[in-house]
Amino acid sequence: NNSKNVAETVFKIAQEMGKDQFESTLLFSVAMVYDIGFLEIDSGLLMAENLNEQQKFEIRNHVKQGLAQLSFVPERYLSVFADGVLMHHENMDGSGYPEGLSGARIPYVARVIRVAESFMALISRRSYRAIYDKETAIEELRKKPGYYDSEIVDALEMII
Repeated sequence: NNSKNVAETVFKIAQEMGKDQFESTLLFSVAMVYDIGFLEIDSGLLMAENLNEQQKFEIRNHVKQGLAQLSFVPERYLSVFADGVLMHHENMDGSGYPEGLSGARIPYVARVIRVAESFMALISRRSYRAIYDKETAIEELRKKPGYYDSEIVDALEMII
């Protein structure tokens, strides 16, 4: 249910930020498939606890592999889907991947997915840490202003 939960959060954030129904629904649709590149990654690799540099590269490469999976997207929407799939691990300070984009150079759809995905990860069960409550998860996002668009985090806080 991760993609569904991320997509619903993206939709709500977009609505909170004043996007119209069409754009909010388009962003929801992108968020439903933002991690589509993981279909190309060996599932054993995804379950591994310790990764070497080559394995880390393979996992990070899911963003580029996802682009090849977008043949179902109508041409007029392909760029927004590609932006969400390719750039959802970019950070506001330029430390993300695959391009090292920063600030407003990161497409809005990717910035919203970045916040929603990280929030959902924090409030979800993980073998390596306890679950955060929603308020603490927002605090954790705020501790990394170099990663997340603060206006999007503000909108997320308004909807939780």
